[in-house]
Amino acid sequence: MKRVYGWKLIYALVLAYLFFVLLVIPMYQAELNQIAGTEVRSLDSRFWYDRDDAMSLFRALHEPGRAKLQSFSGVADMVYPLVYGSLCVLLLCKLIGDLSLRRRWVRALCVLPVAAAVFDYIENISIVLMLGTFPNVLDVQVMVSALATSLKWLCLGAVLFMAAVVAVIKLLGMGDAVLSRASADAVERSKHDN
Repeated sequence: MKRVYGWKLIYALVLAYLFFVLLVIPMYQAELNQIAGTEVRSLDSRFWYDRDDAMSLFRALHEPGRAKLQSFSGVADMVYPLVYGSLCVLLLCKLIGDLSLRRRWVRALCVLPVAAAVFDYIENISIVLMLGTFPNVLDVQVMVSALATSLKWLCLGAVLFMAAVVAVIKLLGMGDAVLSRASADAVERSKHDN
């Protein structure tokens, strides 16, 4: 297991993540802006959108932009969640490190990036399907896509928040003492509830 969580894999994932964030996504966004003749905001970068938002974007992109978006969402944007999801899981495992992994909530932290990636895949598939049915996009297609987008961002926000909490616990040197106290409090509460 040590090898799977190794820093070399983390470094490779960081490089892949930076490749997407600094090169692939900006180039794709610039191409969409050029095709649309104005700056457009992709659906997956928003927290929420409705049918009017999706239809406005698709119309602004014209046929070449819609084809580009469909291609990107169906190919490159299917690799990106795997990269950032894996990176977040490995970084959280490294960050948690010596904290007791017997604690359920600590182990649950590592599920959040996986959930974010799954919601990202649902979002990407939904966008590809909407583009495939344009201009006959159904409200339910947009709702599924927008809900997946929102849940993706909520999971990623929770990952960042919990990573910050764990980092503060470790920096303050409280580690397992905080976790043990939280578990003791939970046991005590459950005794009083019964």
